[in-house]
Amino acid sequence: MNHTTATPSPLTAALATQFDQALQAAKSTRRAALHNAAAFAAHLIRQEEPTVAVLIVDTDTGQLCGYRAADRTPLWWFSLDQHIADQIESRLADVLALGTDTDELTDAGWTNHDEEGTSELRLPAPVATNGLLDRMIHHLSTHAILMTTRAAVDLYGAHGDPHDQLSSTQVEQLEALAALYADYEGSLDGPLYLLGELGVIGVIRSGVELFASLPDPGKALTDAQTDWLNTLTGLLDEEDSASATGA
Repeated sequence: MNHTTATPSPLTAALATQFDQALQAAKSTRRAALHNAAAFAAHLIRQEEPTVAVLIVDTDTGQLCGYRAADRTPLWWFSLDQHIADQIESRLADVLALGTDTDELTDAGWTNHDEEGTSELRLPAPVATNGLLDRMIHHLSTHAILMTTRAAVDLYGAHGDPHDQLSSTQVEQLEALAALYADYEGSLDGPLYLLGELGVIGVIRSGVELFASLPDPGKALTDAQTDWLNTLTGLLDEEDSASATGA
């Protein structure tokens, strides 16, 4: 049998090219639909319970089977309003009907596919809307902001609040992050899901205040954390000065 491949005609080559381009466009559109469905779900769910970061989804039907926090702790107590669940499930079902190839789902943030037909969908992190947090990230980096929140938790854990300068809200924020960081190696998404932007800024402010008031805070910090806290101290001073001037 002759396996020699004949040279395709110009029409065959053109049609093959058109097919390849259409297929790539379809895959791109499907990825966009998967991401948009996740963003839609995150928007609705976050209004009901901000700590939900992961959905457990039946990939055959789009049905929501469970919820997890950023560190994947099951949120057994949380139940989504059925009207909201219906809106999310209908969109998940529509986009999953386009295909449930594991590699494609993984690329779109779906993980932990099991034999029972469920996968975990990690919701996109809250979009930064606070100008101050944007500036902090711009001056340093997302990783630096994450590690600065860890520095605040470490300072509070090592020294407490000896001068009684933190508000009850600040203490609650620090204790919430301390519980998260006990078994968390993820990104800034976790603190953002748990506390929101203002809460993350509150933790950073707590770290700055403790850093300034403790006699030798450096013992609990790395050199990088010390540098970041110095930088953020200046940014917060500028913010407070601008706020006072505006008032």
